[in-house]
Amino acid sequence: MLLALWGLIIWLGVELALLVQYVVDRAVAGIVPRGGLLAVVGIASAIPLINFLSEYKANVLLGEVTLDLSHRMVVSAIKSGGGRGEVLSRTSGDVLNAAIYLFLPVDVAVVLARLAAQLAASFYISPVLTLTALPLTALYFYVVRRVGPAFFA
Repeated sequence: MLLALWGLIIWLGVELALLVQYVVDRAVAGIVPRGGLLAVVGIASAIPLINFLSEYKANVLLGEVTLDLSHRMVVSAIKSGGGRGEVLSRTSGDVLNAAIYLFLPVDVAVVLARLAAQLAASFYISPVLTLTALPLTALYFYVVRRVGPAFFA
């Protein structure tokens, strides 16, 4: 279900970009596409809602995996003779590392897929504007990379 929601978000993002192009082209031609405007509003409203649902489902799944990993680690460590206090302190850090290890690649892949879909749709709509925006996007990522760690620290 989670992958289907993420795929739907990507597809709706591309459809929204193409629909905006259609609405703008019609408006420039002097035709007011009321149905197109309503569709833009509907899709633009649906994307954050679906994104919320997918993030909620991902966090529930992450919580389930974290609880399962915690349970297995505690049971295994107690059976091997470790004390309860030592087991609990080690387990919390190990579970966090394991959860990050399991879910980070999926999160990065989804974000990259969404960026690629948006880039492809924008290039289809206007190659000149897309190529003009790429250096600004690179500058944004550079600034985030430089400022981000200090901000989080």
